[in-house]
Amino acid sequence: MARAGYFEGMSDHPAEQTPNALIRETSPYLLQHAYNPVQWQAWGEAAFSEARKRDVPILLSVGYSACHWCHVMERESFENNEIAALMNAHFVPVKVDREERPDVDSVYMNAVQMMTGQGGWPMTVVMTPDGQPFYGGTYFPPDDRYGRPGFKRLLTALHDAWQHRREELVGNAAELTGHLQNVDRIQAASDVDDAAPAQSMIALEGSFDKLWGGFGAAPKFPNPANLEFLLSHHHRTGNAMALEMLEQTLTRMAGGGIFDHIGGGFARYSTDQQWLVPHFEKMLYDNAQLISVYLNTFLVTRKELYFLTAKECLEYALREMRSPGGGFFSAQDADSEGVEGKFFVWTEAELDALLEENSALFKRAFGVTSDGNWEHSNVLWRVASDEDLAKDFAIPKAELHTRLENAKMLVYFAREGRVKPALDDKILASWNGLMLSALALAGRSMGSGRAPKYRAAAERLADFLQGQMSFTDLLGRTRLWHTHKNGVSKITGMLEDYALVALGFLELYRTTFSRQHLEFARSLLATICELFPDANGGFFDTPTDGEALIVRPKSYFDSAMPSGNGATAQLLIAIARLTGDGQLEDQAVTIIKQMLEVMTRQPTGFGSLNAALEHFLSVPREIAVIGGDFTVMLEVLNQRFLPHTAIVAAVDDDAYLPVLEGRGAIEGQATAYVCENLACQLPVTTATDLARLLETR
Repeated sequence: MARAGYFEGMSDHPAEQTPNALIRETSPYLLQHAYNPVQWQAWGEAAFSEARKRDVPILLSVGYSACHWCHVMERESFENNEIAALMNAHFVPVKVDREERPDVDSVYMNAVQMMTGQGGWPMTVVMTPDGQPFYGGTYFPPDDRYGRPGFKRLLTALHDAWQHRREELVGNAAELTGHLQNVDRIQAASDVDDAAPAQSMIALEGSFDKLWGGFGAAPKFPNPANLEFLLSHHHRTGNAMALEMLEQTLTRMAGGGIFDHIGGGFARYSTDQQWLVPHFEKMLYDNAQLISVYLNTFLVTRKELYFLTAKECLEYALREMRSPGGGFFSAQDADSEGVEGKFFVWTEAELDALLEENSALFKRAFGVTSDGNWEHSNVLWRVASDEDLAKDFAIPKAELHTRLENAKMLVYFAREGRVKPALDDKILASWNGLMLSALALAGRSMGSGRAPKYRAAAERLADFLQGQMSFTDLLGRTRLWHTHKNGVSKITGMLEDYALVALGFLELYRTTFSRQHLEFARSLLATICELFPDANGGFFDTPTDGEALIVRPKSYFDSAMPSGNGATAQLLIAIARLTGDGQLEDQAVTIIKQMLEVMTRQPTGFGSLNAALEHFLSVPREIAVIGGDFTVMLEVLNQRFLPHTAIVAAVDDDAYLPVLEGRGAIEGQATAYVCENLACQLPVTTATDLARLLETR
């Protein structure tokens, strides 16, 4: 099976070509640049020390392995000897993998957005030798093009300014740094109530695409945190519009080209409004979150499309993204053989030759034409329903499914013979926390035929996270590493790592009811509360003993993933409801209050905090299942969407949580206790009675 990888590519360099300092790094993105003529250094004191010694600025370049325009800028500029000579002579070039150092990326992305009004990757920042930025932007072509200054001209101008207008540059840098240090000083709300999520819903409806789903126009991103908010809001309030927006989005995405109909998994985003042409890279965080959203929506609606979409994403992740040790890799590139999307698209002639008698059916189903729908090739997307296909081709649905599945299998194996996109094989704690949540949910909700497989994968991932990416420090605190590759774990864990891994272990506890998983989640929360709090409210992204940057970053705004504070608020409320610790819930409310006014005006950026608010506003509900063989009772619970319910199961009378206190099995039978808003129903001893009780709540 052919695969173009970053490490394989290194062997193509001539023996006499000397690598730069990045050759000592583990990040695939940094290693990709190890043979550039640019004398890159990794982020660290050595680079800043050299800048001070040479009295030149730092030129920081930030990107990630699956970034198409990062590859373009490398080919055009960083492999250009003339440009490299300018960079080496007048700057200390520093390369950062944004996924490996989200803290560095966050600080300087805020700076670029302040300077230019926009951001993105590749990101270029020029700063003083003490790290204060004075110029920034995203992609720059080598010469003037696209209305952007050429990189050669820009480098020359910046060098000239440093030589002749340094005082002005340093003053601007100091002023910008001051603004960065005060960016999150927002007046907190005095209280929270039902009005806030209702206002968020109104704002979301205003930006909702009623035809194609999703929010806003092109480019269109999945935004899983917002989809989770819609599902939670519908669950708590019964709001029909929330479910309608969610279903329209999930249905359109599942049929669109953003979904890989041959190999499973979602691409990063759609370049158009219809979800047709993706930016072809696949990220672990997108797929992990979308698995959870599709599965939970299936539990609410029982629509097979959502179940099958989640299953195909799970199978893709297990097949393509899982490491031998059980952790999950970060991403697959958009490009193969230097061409964006080449691995994924098809011409009509290719499919005709491959599929023969099934070609017409397949082409009709997936919108294949001779002209193509993207650069003379076809991105596959589902344009015809099963009903229409069965009617048009005069075949029963069962035969239709068989023929389509056979055709997809032929296309899959033919595609496997192509050169695959490169794989970013670093393992990130936070992204794996999201995947742990997805696997744990699948491990209890996908039925007896499939659930054990996913549960086993979740347990294996949990073992990996505890064994390879966590440690106990000298003060007995549970700590996490941020990244792992080739047996090496490094970089002090950040808030997103602790919060998302802890949420993953809580989800696994809900699947297995292993007390060990709960206690590990609680130990991670204890570390958050000790090493990350801001005295002004909320939590910093980095621990108190982490590297000091010009600003200690603090995130509330969701990116492609939940923000650190959004995930932490969810974690605080979930553990508070399980343990009865009201102080934890108070801390979560403090986070929400800080951003409440902004959340209601710009809800698309605060899905994780809005989801936390939904949990806080929900009526407290507890379910305890105790004693006997409670497997059948758990199946009743596992086939329901119960996001705001504290659920505990125990085989004995070990009351390690308040939910279990004073409760035992009746006559040795498995017994369920359902309590809501501090009032309990009579215990039940059959699955039928438990189901009936839940239907009335």
